[in-house]
Amino acid sequence: MIELSFVNLPDDFTYLLRSNMQTSGRVFSGLKSYLNDRKGIKGIIECSFKDIDKDCRFDRIINSLGWLGLRDRLAAIYLAHFHEGHFPHQVTLESITDILDFETKLKEYSLEGFSRLFLLGWYLSFIYDQDTRKTLDTIVDSKVLSFLKKNCNRNQYLDIFLINLYYFREFLGDDIFKFLEQGYSYQDIFSNLSESQQHIMTKNILAYKASLNESEFIVEETI
Repeated sequence: MIELSFVNLPDDFTYLLRSNMQTSGRVFSGLKSYLNDRKGIKGIIECSFKDIDKDCRFDRIINSLGWLGLRDRLAAIYLAHFHEGHFPHQVTLESITDILDFETKLKEYSLEGFSRLFLLGWYLSFIYDQDTRKTLDTIVDSKVLSFLKKNCNRNQYLDIFLINLYYFREFLGDDIFKFLEQGYSYQDIFSNLSESQQHIMTKNILAYKASLNESEFIVEETI
């Protein structure tokens, strides 16, 4: 069983991944101010983005990379720092390839502008590192994909839905798909778990949400 643990993710960056970043002029203007006001991200950009603009001017960097390009580079930099102990001066995106593939595979079920799928994959890369692809393929296998194709509309909180679905399936087997198709509520399904199973499920979901610094406990509307 996949175990989720608390990871001290950089909140200034996870906030952006949780936000609606649809590419408009207003978003880019706000993004420039946001980055400039946060010393941590600002310092990383000044250190690791000189290949984009030697003077590290935020407007030039944002216009050159776009939000997604900036996002991907920052995610790779934070992962490198976590696993290697230092921020790299040269950035490669190899470490986030599996995350990007996962996001692309499920893009049609997620609301545009949000990076929740990317966020889930990125979080798991801190815990499982070399096994990120295997872990993501365990959470979303062919049966989950088939269910999504038949039953799922675009969902802002698709990451939370997939985590809930994974643990329900671990405890209830593939009957969970039948319960969902028949319109069972989250509480109806949750009540079918033993006390121990409820504890395991809640502990793992809270670990994930605490890592994202999300205080609200979104469950019922995401299953």
